[in-house]
Amino acid sequence: MKRIFLMAVLFTMITFIASANTYDSGKTAYGVFVGLDPSSKSKLYSYREVVIDASCFSASDINDIKNKGIKVFSYLNIGSIEDFRECFLKFEHIALGNYENWPGEKWIDVSDLSWQDYIVNTAAKNLIDKGVDGFFIDNVDVYSFCKKDNIFYSIVSILEKLNSTYKKPVIVNGGYDFFTKAMAEKINLCGLAYGVNTESVITTIDFKSNSFLKNSVENRNNAIEYLKILQKNGLSIYVIEYSKNKKLNLEIAKRYNELGFKYYISSSINLD
Repeated sequence: MKRIFLMAVLFTMITFIASANTYDSGKTAYGVFVGLDPSSKSKLYSYREVVIDASCFSASDINDIKNKGIKVFSYLNIGSIEDFRECFLKFEHIALGNYENWPGEKWIDVSDLSWQDYIVNTAAKNLIDKGVDGFFIDNVDVYSFCKKDNIFYSIVSILEKLNSTYKKPVIVNGGYDFFTKAMAEKINLCGLAYGVNTESVITTIDFKSNSFLKNSVENRNNAIEYLKILQKNGLSIYVIEYSKNKKLNLEIAKRYNELGFKYYISSSINLD
């Protein structure tokens, strides 16, 4: 009898975590797969919205994904350069410094006009030409690395140009210092982004031991209050958590379901 009861509880918990981040279609609301190889694109078919690195996918691949009723956002890195990208050698001379914990990546001077032109008129256009539905903008945290007004307003300019040029939804990853300053400057956040994605709110990553941990109560409460402020300012909220702990995953699902945040729980930092 006890075993039957425990099985019933477990089934209820599994049903909850599945439904907490799904729509009536049965698809999971949100998934982030920027490290996914195109040969594994079928992994995306059970999601409603996905983030991929569309520079690694063909237009045909993206069309196949969209034909499954999936909205496709593409990763677009505006604040740093990675040594495996074609643009690395061209722009390495305007790097600001090394990106901690990510070998082969450097912060970029976003105030450089040639970089802004490249992002808006080349990198973004190439993604649009492949048929993506929107952008997932990474590394506006370059402003946290270099807190200068010219860096801040250059990020504002890039985001505004992406919005006005392509009229596609923009999700910005991270950017606590950037958005805090934008609110202080009374800049309309909805003119910069459709949504904000934050990583590691309830969880945290120990890069030294390469392990996933539970974040402190203070850190996660502060992060959630900040996200609620952005939500009140009209932005959709997305969160990526890193966890292999099933019990913690249930806690994450319950909390974000209550808050109305879309979320993705990854068991890999590579998001593949």
